[in-house]
Amino acid sequence: MNDWITFAILGGLFSSIFNFGYRYVLKTNGDSSLFSWWFEVLRVSVFVMILPFDYWLEVSYKSLLLLLAIGLIEFLSICFSS
Repeated sequence: MNDWITFAILGGLFSSIFNFGYRYVLKTNGDSSLFSWWFEVLRVSVFVMILPFDYWLEVSYKSLLLLLAIGLIEFLSICFSS
């Protein structure tokens, strides 16, 4: 099997597990903005730990702007999904 098929299947599976988990947390706690802040902090920490090992990351104004936009959109989607 090709690697991209495996990654697509695992990505869909983990996305479903994550969506179920965060909906459960938001139903029991109800504070979506606090959850989204913690989630983004965790995501940035993982990214910073992986960053030194990724030699194919093209660091430019455009790539940093795209990463910032993706983070902002995800933050807003978690805030409004409760």
